[in-house]
Amino acid sequence: MQHKSAESLKTTTKKVWGTNPAGWTHATEKVPGTRAFFDAVLEKRFNRECPWLAALVNFEQHKNKKVLEIGSGAGYDAYQFYKAGADYLGIDLVPENRERASAHIASYGYVPYFHEMDAETMQFPEKFDFIYSFGVLHHIPHIEQALARSHECLKDDGKVLFIVYYKHSIAYWLGVFLNWIIRGRFLYETLDQSLGRVEQVGSDERPLVRVYTKNEFCGLLRTAGFTPTQVNIRKLEREDLPFYRIARYAYRFIPESALDWMSRQWGWYLCVEAAKTKEEAK
Repeated sequence: MQHKSAESLKTTTKKVWGTNPAGWTHATEKVPGTRAFFDAVLEKRFNRECPWLAALVNFEQHKNKKVLEIGSGAGYDAYQFYKAGADYLGIDLVPENRERASAHIASYGYVPYFHEMDAETMQFPEKFDFIYSFGVLHHIPHIEQALARSHECLKDDGKVLFIVYYKHSIAYWLGVFLNWIIRGRFLYETLDQSLGRVEQVGSDERPLVRVYTKNEFCGLLRTAGFTPTQVNIRKLEREDLPFYRIARYAYRFIPESALDWMSRQWGWYLCVEAAKTKEEAK
């Protein structure tokens, strides 16, 4: 497989998530853009897949604050910001996502504000108190540009919370790296290309996927003018553990407290909160 240009990668992104939005596997029998689809995914997202997310983001603290979400997808987290009373704006590269998210949010009686926009070149006439992105930046070809634009769009006393894939996770080392070797994929594709398989997309295309260590991602943030203030690791379900299909009955006996501890060490998501570096904020 040849290396794709940045524009080609963005075209692939549009095709992948234009076909199905993130979260679609939670409601395969329902139609994206409908209230039935949205409700089904919301329930599974916040109660099963990411029960830790509400506490991490603390949506309620953003009431009346200007919030920008990079990669709003179908609007799952946008709904939480709207419900909390935030002055919310969401951007997404995929036009279908803008349409779906608008329909989902409008079904709850809110006035949706979503724009089709590239995070690498985004510009706004206003600055934001909080910039948020979950599971999106690791798909962006030039992440440095997206972080630099985020810095420009943030108020001097604002904060960001960015969530990306964690390189030292069980999901990466066992689910990707070892599969790449054991199944012989290294013979015909690079490890970076094999990473695209982690996304359940329902199409023939594979998106760009990157993983980061704490030092790597925090280094990118510092280069963009941010100072990381809090780093968390999250998301490890029993399904993410090795040989789940064989050992799933045994995995039932793992205490939730033990699974939670493991998720904070080797979970799939690297969650970094940051503020503008003081010298930059002056």
